[in-house]
Amino acid sequence: MLSLRTHIIICASLFAALVLIPMIASALAPAGVASLGPFKTAFQIFYLGLFVAFGLSIIPVMVKTVLDAQVKLGNAEKAPVAAAVKHQNRIVWVLMGLILAGSAIAVPAMLLNGGLDSGPPPATQR
Repeated sequence: MLSLRTHIIICASLFAALVLIPMIASALAPAGVASLGPFKTAFQIFYLGLFVAFGLSIIPVMVKTVLDAQVKLGNAEKAPVAAAVKHQNRIVWVLMGLILAGSAIAVPAMLLNGGLDSGPPPATQR
């Protein structure tokens, strides 16, 4: 696994992309430059992927930050902390797997309910 600093740089870069892309598009919209035309759905899928990548990139940052803090507090010799430090890669991969499993259910449901449509939301049947 990469260092904490590398994970923070990756996470911050993804977050900056999530913030800067809409800002640039909003700045270009009055000139008509930001109109994506037929590529709108592809861009929406790309942006959704960027959002998921950011969500996944924050997991190692949180796990490593918590475990490093526990070690610095002097709890490295305690059994739960020692086990967590020893298996931190497994913890990260399990959490990522759970998020991806949830996304595998949520994203198709979002698409079926018109999540990428630009029109008004569909009327609900009661």
